[in-house]
Amino acid sequence: MELRHLRYFVAVADRGSFVEASKRLYVSQSAISEQIADLENELGGPLFVRRSRPLALTEQGKIFLTEARKVLNAGAQATKAFKRSLAGEVGTLSIGFFAWGIGSYFTESIREFKLANPGVNLELHEMLSHEQMEALGNGTLDVAFSRPLRAPFDHIYHSEPLYTERMMVMMPKGHRLAGAPVAVEELASEPIVLRDGNGASYRSEDILKILAEAGIDPDVVSRAKTWPGVVSLVEAGIGVALAPSGIRRIVTAGLALEPLLPEHTDVGIAMTWSAQNKSPLLASFLSMVRKSCAKDTESL
Repeated sequence: MELRHLRYFVAVADRGSFVEASKRLYVSQSAISEQIADLENELGGPLFVRRSRPLALTEQGKIFLTEARKVLNAGAQATKAFKRSLAGEVGTLSIGFFAWGIGSYFTESIREFKLANPGVNLELHEMLSHEQMEALGNGTLDVAFSRPLRAPFDHIYHSEPLYTERMMVMMPKGHRLAGAPVAVEELASEPIVLRDGNGASYRSEDILKILAEAGIDPDVVSRAKTWPGVVSLVEAGIGVALAPSGIRRIVTAGLALEPLLPEHTDVGIAMTWSAQNKSPLLASFLSMVRKSCAKDTESL
């Protein structure tokens, strides 16, 4: 039994005539008669009372008509869902991000994408950069918003930079350096707090490189595994810290955040996804993020 058998049967039942069904389907009457006969042979009984005019359904035919309509409707829905999926209009998209790496471009992209694609389920997961890379690898995430890739990930995934962040100096309010941009040389005598958590050691490396290029052998007095940990240590007066400008999203009222001179913008956010992911849904989302990010003039 094939779907065409059901379509022919429903057309004859609706029109009460093989002739009218033939006209509706643009199929010869003999072909429809042959297919209905094959269907009845497969079912083991007649579907129509052929002596009546118009054709009447047998009691069994009436029952079969109800179920045939359900099957045809289900087939139509399946086809519609498939075509919507091809167009990137339905499905699930899993997105990784970390809190201070998102700007108005991100929230705008999520909001507009949901409005434009109500049939799409967006799953948002807050993760550190190295966690996002692992999740991309095991298929948990479709796209990650993370720091720029380092080896070996840069040879595995597509990564598209969205913006750069300026390096800032974080210190307690009332600190001697608060209130104006800070020259890197002014940090020579300052105790330094670093972020050096799992998967984030490269942030320490970047900061130590900036200080080393200025001829500074830093006095690293403390390390924290997370940026909130760094914020707490600086607020407690343990030392000052270098951090990307996105840190302003979590700084407290007791802290000052000043630009570092000379300007360093070698850190930022990249949009990363697997080269194997050819989903139209993902492609549609990436396009919307690009448009939102182009409009977002906010300095992160």
